[in-house]
Amino acid sequence: MITPRPHVAKTTKSLLATFSWTVLAHPSYSPDLAPTNYYLFSDMQQSLEGTDFKTKSDVENWLVSYFASKIARVLEDRYSEFAKQMADVVDKEGKYY
Repeated sequence: MITPRPHVAKTTKSLLATFSWTVLAHPSYSPDLAPTNYYLFSDMQQSLEGTDFKTKSDVENWLVSYFASKIARVLEDRYSEFAKQMADVVDKEGKYY
């Protein structure tokens, strides 16, 4: 099982302390949470095929158009599905054996 390293850089720790944020432990690596399974990424990748951006503005406009074209409910369902998978990983404490 691979466990990611927590925020250990002095500058990062200092910045986190400035905001008084509580740093949560990183979950162990989970194949259940692979980003490639996340609906948005595969759909976006397909939409980007053959696209050639010339400027930063072209990228920004494409992103605005892409998200505007998505039905909010479909994205909400996908995010909900991902959240359930994440909760399952947390419940199992990263133990799959």
